Amino acid sequence: MEFTLTGRLEAALRQNEPLWEILERFDEVALPDGWLVAGAVAQTIWNLACGKPAAFGIKDVDLVYFDERDLSLAVETGHERRLRALRCLEWVVLCSYLQLKRCHDGQKQVLIYQDDQPVRRVADCR
Repeated sequence: MEFTLTGRLEAALRQNEPLWEILERFDEVALPDGWLVAGAVAQTIWNLACGKPAAFGIKDVDLVYFDERDLSLAVETGHERRLRALRCLEWVVLCSYLQLKRCHDGQKQVLIYQDDQPVRRVADCR
């Protein structure tokens, strides 16, 4: 294992077996423009720094994705159902567009813009 920052992060995450399994199986997750967001990663690091087991207190793993071809709640629900079959942890799967739309615009169809450009992938959101 490397002693670089990346190597140290990987070594820490390997100690959280459920999270590491998700990372190893991310191709099976197969969400369009899918990202594992930082909550479970940060909690793993804090747990180890405080002398606790790596997975202590982590009850879910949050994923976001963006698929401009189909923004329906039915597709989001389908992704969540499929992912629940992969692991015993609770998955929280959110299409970032849908989440923003529900929070701010009810059921209106809107495009999300950043720096006057339409958002086409999660990485565009800062």
